[in-house]
Amino acid sequence: GLLLLQQTGAINECVEYMYVRYAKKLQVSRHEKFGYGTMVTQVAATAPGMVALQSTGFIKALLTVLWSVLECSQDERRIVRPTSTPIDAVDRAAHKSFMNLINVLSAYPAVYEVIADQQLSERDSYSFREIPTTITGIIERLIMVNTPGKIHSLFNVEQSHVFGLRILSIMCCCLDSLLLLETQYKILDMLLQGQQLNRREEGSNEFIIDMVSVENNHILVRTHVVGGPSERILPPRMLNNGDDPYPWPLFSQFPVPKKYTPSLTRPSAMKQENELSKFLISSRNEDVNSLWLDKCRKAFCSLLTRKADLATGKVLVDMLERVVAAQLKNPDESIFPQKNFNATDSQLKAHKLPDVQISGIRMAVRYGLHLKILNNNNESNEKLTMLLKQCRHYLRQQQQQRTVNSDIRFLQQDYMGHDWFASTLFLMCSGNRDKSWNLLHKFSSLVASGYLWLPRLHKSALVPRHLTSSGISPLFSTTGHNIELLLQMEVPLAFSALKMCGYTPSQICLHWLRQCFWNYLDWQDICHYICVCVLMGIDYQVYMCVAIFRYLQQNILTHAQNRNLQVYFKEEPIRGFQVGAHLEYMQQLEQNYRQLILTDMKNITKP
Repeated sequence: GLLLLQQTGAINECVEYMYVRYAKKLQVSRHEKFGYGTMVTQVAATAPGMVALQSTGFIKALLTVLWSVLECSQDERRIVRPTSTPIDAVDRAAHKSFMNLINVLSAYPAVYEVIADQQLSERDSYSFREIPTTITGIIERLIMVNTPGKIHSLFNVEQSHVFGLRILSIMCCCLDSLLLLETQYKILDMLLQGQQLNRREEGSNEFIIDMVSVENNHILVRTHVVGGPSERILPPRMLNNGDDPYPWPLFSQFPVPKKYTPSLTRPSAMKQENELSKFLISSRNEDVNSLWLDKCRKAFCSLLTRKADLATGKVLVDMLERVVAAQLKNPDESIFPQKNFNATDSQLKAHKLPDVQISGIRMAVRYGLHLKILNNNNESNEKLTMLLKQCRHYLRQQQQQRTVNSDIRFLQQDYMGHDWFASTLFLMCSGNRDKSWNLLHKFSSLVASGYLWLPRLHKSALVPRHLTSSGISPLFSTTGHNIELLLQMEVPLAFSALKMCGYTPSQICLHWLRQCFWNYLDWQDICHYICVCVLMGIDYQVYMCVAIFRYLQQNILTHAQNRNLQVYFKEEPIRGFQVGAHLEYMQQLEQNYRQLILTDMKNITKP
């Protein structure tokens, strides 16, 4: 629906209508029972939607209400019963504004639209009457509270600052948003400096433990340690009763305290034979065709459902290489043209990557070292840098990128997020640049590349012009749409709970999928997700998300009742979910819906 509004040019008119009724405190219509939550969230999930929300005054109105609640409310509880220890960072009065802001800042293209190239004013003093009316204004006044002028401009300094830090924590769950905030404003550096100052005030070994230092600590660990549910430990935000209220080390300088990085076992170098590896060896000389693919699927599914721990490393990469080679022969799968790559390493070295990509490379290599699948920091950094330069150069050359006349910042240059898919393949290939590149180069012809590899179709002439110029990714318009379609039929209770909370399933999934489930699943299941989508069919991207919602249904209902569902989905990893354990259910979804879903996803190049 949002894509249609953008195509017809009606999006501004619709958002204007919503804003007028919002300002008058009217419902959207007699049929909309849950107010503006879901509609605003859907609009804010895309770059053109955020442009419309800004231009109509919707964002300004939300921020004005937020500031009023935080800084102008007469909350007598704080006066009668002041608290000296950390409390719930977002009190009841500010909860609705908190959720509204989370919903609006949930998707990276929209965040990029309001932050990219926007400088903070950073003045010496601020008037008490001066209300921030932009997202950058909120960042400056509530998050980067690092000067006397900013401190003196707030009535409720600690409460308002911690509110801002909670917003920052949620935004930083999107890795691209985190990288953008850090490269543009050095926000994490500021938090580290704050912790160091805190330490110096109390002496060399002690910190002041207050709401701000505890929240700072949580954000710093969350943003520096990459990993799924069993690959990192995040410190709590609350204090314990007793003599040692916060038995967690405060992170104020590198390296990150070891308490937050559990020791992971290095993948075994010994070849562990299994049915998939046996099949790949025995069929080494066979022609990779549709019959071979059917046999491969059976071997892979059997291994994943019975001994998923053995489906790792080299065997998966070997399988992917041969699966991609087989699918290149199928015109239904190989829908994008493939060109030779014609740049030398010396030409690539002269090519500059955006700061977000450079920061993402450091993060990806850090993750690879933590997983013990990379060995050398500097060498791996250099190899991944060259790989991403190759990808960027090739896609620019191969896509025949369109010149898009648009006010949307996200469309005015090459893809401005980090390339999480290429980084994932690089780690799967244990840092082998040539192997990663050869796989990516061939994979770029397949329909699956349009959904797994986000930079692949950015501003591309390979898809219809209206899709390119909308700034809306097929991952949102097609995958997201189909997830909601199936979820409504398959997991109706979870679907209703999400709708009532004003949070859309497509937006949650877009967040997971954009960063290939980094920080949400353990590494092994990230690899299995990639392999399932390539080998079994790209419609499994939809089935996997539906399977996750089904698995999380009870948690969804509980957190919806507690009115913190958005926070849960952003900050919590998907604990206990294993791709192999839910493969049978995904296969059932394939039987019931493939004709509808896969046909829609393969129509990516059609008007």
